[in-house]
Amino acid sequence: MGNDELWRWWRARSKARITAVHFEDRRISFAARCEYRAGFVVKVPLGGPGTVRCTVDGKRARCRIERRYGRGWALIPLPRGKHDAAVEVRGRR
Repeated sequence: MGNDELWRWWRARSKARITAVHFEDRRISFAARCEYRAGFVVKVPLGGPGTVRCTVDGKRARCRIERRYGRGWALIPLPRGKHDAAVEVRGRR
């Protein structure tokens, strides 16, 4: 990545927004927007153990679960544009 591309990435990323956040029991939903052409990754902290289900624009989506900073995180790759996403933890409490 050259300097110009790094600048484009940084500028587009700085304009990325997460809005319309709603919490329901063990589910979080939100609207995400980013204009960088390669998209971006939304990182959602998980509240506890269980099976994680991610959806984007109403369809089941891939997400990667990682342990960082002493807790689990769902990493959801999103393409460029505006998307409605949700993460739900099912199972053990």
